[in-house]
Amino acid sequence: MLLYAVFSLTGLYAAVFISKKLELAPREKNLPAVIAALAGGVLGSQVPLWVSSGFGARGKSYLGALLGGFLAINLYKFFSGRGKESFGDNFAVGLALGAGFGKIGCFFNGCCGGASWGLSGLEQYPTQLIESAFNFAMAYVLYKMLRRGSGKNILFPFYTLNYLIMRFFIEFLRTEPVVLAGLTAYQLLALFFIPVFYLIIRSRKNVPSYAGA
Repeated sequence: MLLYAVFSLTGLYAAVFISKKLELAPREKNLPAVIAALAGGVLGSQVPLWVSSGFGARGKSYLGALLGGFLAINLYKFFSGRGKESFGDNFAVGLALGAGFGKIGCFFNGCCGGASWGLSGLEQYPTQLIESAFNFAMAYVLYKMLRRGSGKNILFPFYTLNYLIMRFFIEFLRTEPVVLAGLTAYQLLALFFIPVFYLIIRSRKNVPSYAGA
């Protein structure tokens, strides 16, 4: 539990620190979007757990928080008339870096683990460490894209698209409850949102000023 707290706090600090360092717009201008993202993330972090295990389920889902924050920011932009602005580039690197540390915490806490394997059945796939390595790698890729100017307005959807693809396949190594057609709630979310983020990236490639999270 101590190591879980240490790595979770390290991830939070790393996410905030790097996001501030790479901030591409005035902080005051981004504050309402940040508040919307946090509110959506808190609510979204519960939804996959509720779908998988009922409303009494405890814990938080990073994927749910990611998608909840995305939806909340876009609702905020729609109602505030800021639909042509993009906020995601400010936070993508920090999100990936923070998630990398957070998943190490999950490994030491024994949560979010994989299914058993091996003759003894005691070994588990280290899915937390796989996710951690993925997120650290994505943080590096996103940072390079940002510095080279090749990821303008697409860093967040690019990260989320790749995370969804990774998460769909890694679910086969986990022990999450199956909810429909042999798939988990996370896989169903991935199948729904992968085309969404792919289309967002394509639209922003064609129209650089396109707005979205």
